[in-house]
Amino acid sequence: MKTRYSKTVLAGAIVVTMCAGLSPPAFAETYIRTHTFSMDDVSGGFNGSTYGPDGLVPNVTEIICTSGCDNIYTDSKSGTTMYPVDSQFGFLVEDFVGAAPKPYLDGEYLEGHVGTVFDSGTPVGLAVSNAKTDKFKVKYPQGTWCAGLGSNSVKCETEHYSVLEHVLTCNETLPYYYVENPLSFPTQQAPLIDPADGSTVGTCATGALDDTLYHIVDGLLTGTVVAPDLSDPTVPNLVTNEASVLNNIAVGPDYGMTKKDDGKVLYRFGNFVKKPNDIRLYAKIPLPDEWKVPGADYTVTSAKLIVDHLITNNPNDQLRPEDMENEGAIGRKPTYTVDGSGNWLSNRLCYEGDGDEIPLGTVFKNAEAALGDPSDPAFVQPAAGLPYPYSSDLVGGFTNGWYTSTDRDPFANVDSVDLYTTDSTNPADPAPNAGDLANGGPRWRLKPNKFGQDLPGLEIPISACSPVPYSSANIRYPVGVYTQTTINLLDWAVPGESPLASSKGWVNSADNIQNYTLVSGTVGAGDEVFENTGENGVSINGAPLTDDFDLLVYIKGDRKATAIYTAKLEVEYEGAPPAVIDAALVDVVPPASAVIGQEIQVGVTVENKGTTDIATGKVTLIGFDKTNGWVRITTQHLDLINLDSGESRTLTYDLLLPEAAQPGGYDVVFWSRVLVEGDSVPDNNISHGYLTVTVD
Repeated sequence: MKTRYSKTVLAGAIVVTMCAGLSPPAFAETYIRTHTFSMDDVSGGFNGSTYGPDGLVPNVTEIICTSGCDNIYTDSKSGTTMYPVDSQFGFLVEDFVGAAPKPYLDGEYLEGHVGTVFDSGTPVGLAVSNAKTDKFKVKYPQGTWCAGLGSNSVKCETEHYSVLEHVLTCNETLPYYYVENPLSFPTQQAPLIDPADGSTVGTCATGALDDTLYHIVDGLLTGTVVAPDLSDPTVPNLVTNEASVLNNIAVGPDYGMTKKDDGKVLYRFGNFVKKPNDIRLYAKIPLPDEWKVPGADYTVTSAKLIVDHLITNNPNDQLRPEDMENEGAIGRKPTYTVDGSGNWLSNRLCYEGDGDEIPLGTVFKNAEAALGDPSDPAFVQPAAGLPYPYSSDLVGGFTNGWYTSTDRDPFANVDSVDLYTTDSTNPADPAPNAGDLANGGPRWRLKPNKFGQDLPGLEIPISACSPVPYSSANIRYPVGVYTQTTINLLDWAVPGESPLASSKGWVNSADNIQNYTLVSGTVGAGDEVFENTGENGVSINGAPLTDDFDLLVYIKGDRKATAIYTAKLEVEYEGAPPAVIDAALVDVVPPASAVIGQEIQVGVTVENKGTTDIATGKVTLIGFDKTNGWVRITTQHLDLINLDSGESRTLTYDLLLPEAAQPGGYDVVFWSRVLVEGDSVPDNNISHGYLTVTVD
């Protein structure tokens, strides 16, 4: 018997994991993909449905009414035809009760409008117009907005106790402004002066907020005081609630409290609640094939998302990569100096959003007044008269001045000094420096005209720290103007710990924070149960999570049509392919025909589908006389030596065909198998070939 082999290198073979042999080389790659938004991206409900083909429930054409609806209209400014949307992302509201999500596809088409934007006949993006925001009345102080006569309203909610306190009283738990010396302890609160005669009638301490809050159950105020949760002392014993005022809310004489779905407390002091109707978009952007290989773990060194759109009128129009929010993306924050006690002091003359002046030296972080972190074993309960530190400002000592200073731009690219505009008329205005700007990338939002957060209704000026109100010529982001928003997908609250720093966090929800899957119940019926199953599927917000890049866009509150055009993903990554051993038996090829007594050659083709070279292996060929009871006519073994990654090799076996046990011809079945130690894909190790042997 003689054996021979031929060698063929397969160009462009997809490699999976490392075989026994040399390690695959490390590499660096740049990956760019662009998505153009369209009506296909419009989501319909919490089941991951979309109008187009990419949703977990695809091609649900009932989401958009393109004919027969009386509320189809043409946008007067752009000329875009706007079609009404039927989605689950609106609310049914009832005064003094709360809000509930609308049923899935109720056929009403009242949740907003969308339309294709054309440029010279070519689709270039999507126009979006939200429906009117729903609202419901509540008893003070359960609401998140305050209404007066004439239906005017202002935001009356915050995540920061110091901001709440500043609005409702002049007492300062975290002194910074009214007290004579915010950094002296014990601190004397500011005096209250009788304007009639100038006498002192008390101090701001008499106006301290009453921090004793009581649970509401079935709409009734109970005598049960809110306390830290037994399983997590950093949060109150409340269940997540952003829609009801009948349960899971607590109130006192001065303010109310609920817990958000991210675990943060929300301080409330209003008399009604707004519930916007979202238009939600889902864009599925392909990721590199090698990221999806089992065991792949590439290091992402840079990741940007560049979105072309019109500047919106709402600072809460969210960009949610993998349906994630991000507290680490904060834009440019106020500048400051740090004293020897760790206090942060303002280093420029500026203003709060309400127009109050922030002189140089205003305390932004009062480290000595901080109440501490309840999760710290050394935490000491606050003294009587002080609030419990549920919010981050009380934990760290951050004052109202820090949160409401206009010395910021949440949507600035902090890598660019040009976005920091100094006021030449302010002699105390320092020049920007790298330290001032190194606060993280822009918020994960479509760029709006307003600050948002604790400066909700105030537009962002061109000249930082301009006195309020701002002139129209001093508005940095005019509504309706074309812009590009670039967000850093690697930003995170703890630098370097973004779940998107590894390819695993992009392709598997188990490796990011949105690994929620529906495990029971019916979405929209009120009995659905989501769990952290660690698998892709639908997020707790109803967003599809797949092994591609899942981008969600939540657009809320924009009654006048805005537009979103494209999203470009730019990723740089490096590393080596993961280690998998995969030797495949591709084919067994005998001659087309043969006769008894003839010497033939049988070719067996083996391919290394792994990432690195195979040092050694075994290839077996067995032939059976199928006609005469599966009699074995040959068994042959060959060593497989040094098969490179991506290489295909054909081994040939010489065989003299014997006479059959019974007179006449017979059919032969050739069975071949390749064995390599550690082969992780055994399903492709066997193949067959067939031959009919005749008599002369």
